[in-house]
Amino acid sequence: MEGNKSAPAMMGSTASQVMTKNVEGLVDTSNQPRTLLWLKGVKLEVLDENDNVLPTAEFICHWNLDININFRNKVFPGAETCETVRLATITQGQTEITFPDGYGVPVASDEPWNAVFQAANRTTDEHRRVKHRCTFYFIEDSDLMYPITALSWQVPWIYVIIDKNSPDVAVAEKANCPSCIGLSPGVNAPNNTSNGTFTDRKGRLLSGHWVIPPGTHTYRAMISAEMEPGFNLKSHTVHAVWSHVHPLCTDLSLYKCESNSREKVFSVSAKTKTAHGLQIERIKYLSSKQGFTLPDKANYELEVTYENTTKMPQDSMAAAGIFFEDPAFTRPDWVLHKKDGYACSMTTACTANASAVNVGSSNNSTVPADIIAMPIFDKIQDGPLLTKAKTVELETNAGPLTLYIDPTLAPATATHIYRLLSSNTFIGTRIFRLDSGYLLQIANAEDKANGQPLLSAKSMSLLRRLPMEVSSQSYDKINHKKYVLSMARYPSIKDSATSSFFIVLGDSPHLDHEFTIFGRIKEDAASIETLAKIEKNWASDKYWITGSKALSNLVSINK
Repeated sequence: MEGNKSAPAMMGSTASQVMTKNVEGLVDTSNQPRTLLWLKGVKLEVLDENDNVLPTAEFICHWNLDININFRNKVFPGAETCETVRLATITQGQTEITFPDGYGVPVASDEPWNAVFQAANRTTDEHRRVKHRCTFYFIEDSDLMYPITALSWQVPWIYVIIDKNSPDVAVAEKANCPSCIGLSPGVNAPNNTSNGTFTDRKGRLLSGHWVIPPGTHTYRAMISAEMEPGFNLKSHTVHAVWSHVHPLCTDLSLYKCESNSREKVFSVSAKTKTAHGLQIERIKYLSSKQGFTLPDKANYELEVTYENTTKMPQDSMAAAGIFFEDPAFTRPDWVLHKKDGYACSMTTACTANASAVNVGSSNNSTVPADIIAMPIFDKIQDGPLLTKAKTVELETNAGPLTLYIDPTLAPATATHIYRLLSSNTFIGTRIFRLDSGYLLQIANAEDKANGQPLLSAKSMSLLRRLPMEVSSQSYDKINHKKYVLSMARYPSIKDSATSSFFIVLGDSPHLDHEFTIFGRIKEDAASIETLAKIEKNWASDKYWITGSKALSNLVSINK
């Protein structure tokens, strides 16, 4: 085969190489106290010479983010051992990586990262001056409203055998995994880097950057302990997958191989424009709050297919960034023993002190996309609005709570919450936060306790984003006194309450006019006993809602 002499025009740099003249917006944390951040996502945009965002990502080759393994394992001793340097790759067709609501990668604020930006021009013969703008989305641990689950990750690659393809090695691998197809042969890409090839423990010369001849070709690689240590030693629940592929890739799949069966675990599709050069139009991104399981002790194989419709050989790569739960994650001592003396755990919200609580995230960019996209409550379409107060008995596994819901305080909120309670939407929802003497918080309706059924699609369709309704909060009407019911929201967006609400356990005037009050708890013996039981025996993930039923109408509940 004759090699392709023309490679993409490419320019790359690391952040450190251009730190003094080109990089803007970086924050020097070297002299600041270490804090815990949660990475929620990253986005890459292409700008022209006038700093205007270009409508396509055609001038991205790829962007890589690498971490320091030794540093992470030292500062996060209670986390899954980090085995993979590469945290993220962004390419054409997949310019944003986000993690589901309730999940994130723990990051130390002084953690050293290395970012490599590479631009490519495959679509025009003209010289172009472009910039790449990278935006990270973080939540500070001290600003959490809802519990967050730590994610760890591994990045299996596909390598091809370019030399020393021993039949004996292939036979031995087949004996260990009869349903595995095995490592594919290939030709090293002429534009591969000098350190882009290596010899594995079996003596084979491998490359992760290889040539795709014209036509359709599929390549496979077993995920071995040598390449991805510990990948199959534990069962993992996966919540997000990014893909690094080149133009002309059609799909990237992970297979579970057991005995003589080969089962597809996930598949990512990709589409390339070929009309004016090569440009990846889209790569499917996998993100799931529910997640899917990779069983332990199974064999796994990564497979990629390229359909080279050009008449020339092209270069290729294939890797999958797989993010999975780290259920054993423990906040390190430098978080739990700060001078201001607050502590957090994986299943409770944290706050420095009651007077500084934020029932929500710290800034607009961290509000989950599904909250922003949720329809706003419409009094016509989602009505009719309640005209009289309602009494609802909320059953929990700790006992009953009687709620008074009053539409004169907040018409839209009262109507919405009453409708959710009446349709059993809250059954199985966690009571996830207790700040004794301050508040007890019920999670969003879709946030279910372990072992409880997920929220149905029909119930999900009932959820709305609510307007903030605080006009009734005057001192002669209602305010945040003990046993009041109020809506949780993100502080950066006033109209971001959906279904999470809290019971005030102590007078909290600093919450007035900031959160929507829609009712109160009836101070009967049963309700008071239930609250006392929860406070006395509190433990994370111990209490949840088991049912709800309407009792009777009330004229008013103002006190």
